[in-house]
Amino acid sequence: MVDYNSSLSPQTGFLVCLSNRFSTFSADVLVNLYQPILGSQAFGLFYALKSNLSKHPVISNRTAHSHLLTRLNIDVKQLYQARIRLEALGLVRSFETSDQLGDVVVYELQPTLTPQQFIDDDLLSVLLLEAIGEQSFADLVNDSIAYQYDTVSLQAVTKNFFDSYHINQNDVTKLPDTIRESRQKFEVSNANEHGSLIKSDFDFKLLLQLLSSQPIDTKDLTANRQLIENEHLIYGIDEPQMARLIMQATSLTNNQLDKKQLKHLISASYQQVPIKTDEQVKK
Repeated sequence: MVDYNSSLSPQTGFLVCLSNRFSTFSADVLVNLYQPILGSQAFGLFYALKSNLSKHPVISNRTAHSHLLTRLNIDVKQLYQARIRLEALGLVRSFETSDQLGDVVVYELQPTLTPQQFIDDDLLSVLLLEAIGEQSFADLVNDSIAYQYDTVSLQAVTKNFFDSYHINQNDVTKLPDTIRESRQKFEVSNANEHGSLIKSDFDFKLLLQLLSSQPIDTKDLTANRQLIENEHLIYGIDEPQMARLIMQATSLTNNQLDKKQLKHLISASYQQVPIKTDEQVKK
């Protein structure tokens, strides 16, 4: 486990604000897709933070972390472990500063991904599959697409914007000051939530060297690089171990990697390890 930040104490202040994209947050997605891999304490911490949102937040208007500790009935170390789980899954961004009142942490709540974005994310989908199993995973996917309809074979007749609205060209090319000033207010935070948080130290070139004498399609390995590195991040598998697993999961008939077989081999032999963010690696 990652050691908790010793600078965090019950007396450390905190302030909660929202990402400018938080309007896309879905409570259903948080419960159905994130909660199984967050765990109860991280899940509880998210809603505890959300209940402490500050309208027009000001750094001096802070609350002590002891409030969160009492509400969740946990200690500082448990709170920090819950916090870094939220950070790793892109649900919270944390910022620290100090002033005459002492140390303070600003928690910026991030929106959930859409179900499709979540399933398309290799790391998140693998973690969820491992947590709930194949049947429950398939049920969640089916629930997510329950109200969708395949319109590919139909003729699109939707009208575009200018079919219904007529805008003066001068109004578009020279926007009023009110609009430009309003846009600037939304430019407080535009960072990607979770994609840039995860850092892989896996040496893929070394893996290719270890497998160079084996009858394995190198192009196929390269095409599956993201999967291989994600499995390394989740289970802490080094390059020699991964090479042996890939050899076991490669078809003898076409020299192609069987991705499903690789996942099964890994999940049967290894336990998940905590995923560290770039910030945690530096500490």
